[in-house]
Amino acid sequence: YPVVVGLACAAQQLVPVVLGPKWIEAVLPLQVLCLLGLFKTIDPLLTQALTSIGKASTTAKYTSLCAITIPSSVYLGSVMGGIVGVAIGIAVAYPLSATYLFWQTKLHLHISLRDYFGALRLPLQACGWMAAWVLGIAWLLQAAGLQNEAAILLIKICVGAVSYAGFLIYIRQDGLRDCREVLSELSVPEKWLLRWPFSRIK
Repeated sequence: YPVVVGLACAAQQLVPVVLGPKWIEAVLPLQVLCLLGLFKTIDPLLTQALTSIGKASTTAKYTSLCAITIPSSVYLGSVMGGIVGVAIGIAVAYPLSATYLFWQTKLHLHISLRDYFGALRLPLQACGWMAAWVLGIAWLLQAAGLQNEAAILLIKICVGAVSYAGFLIYIRQDGLRDCREVLSELSVPEKWLLRWPFSRIK
C-alpha cells in the first residue's frame, strides 16, 4: 500500500525525471493504476481462500469474467481516450468485476466487506497520513518557487518514508508490532528486534 500510494503521489515528478518529459501524458494513467492497485492486492487473497474451501469453480468464473470485461474496457478506452482512456477503463471495469468476487466471498466465507476492509484500516490510515504530508510539502515547495523536478521527487520520497514510519512508530504501534512479528518469522535475530524503533512497542 505505501508503495502504490507513494507512486501515485510522486508520479508528477517521477515520470519526467525517470522517463523524460515526452512521457508526461503517462502521469494520470500511472496514478489511476496505482490507486487501482489498492484493490488489486486483495484479489489473490480472496481467490486462494475460495479455492481452499473447494470453490475453484467460483474462482474460474471470476477469472473468466475479468478476461472478458478488462480487455473490452482496454479496447474501448484506447479508442475513446488513448492511454488515459485505457487507465480509466480498467479502473472502472476491475472494481465492477471484483464485485462478483466480494459477493462470493461473503456468501461462502461469511466475511462481510466491512470486516474485511476493517482489517485494512491501519495501512490505509498510514497511507492517508503519508499522502497528506507528501502532497502538503510538495504544495509548499511549489508555492516557494522550487521548480527542480528531481529535487521535489527526492524530497517527496524522503517525506513519504519518514511520515509513514513515524505514523507506525509514534501514532499507531499496531503496525510496528506486525512488522516485528514478520521480521521474527523471517529469522531476524531477537537482539535486533529489541532495539529502536521496536523498543517503543508497549
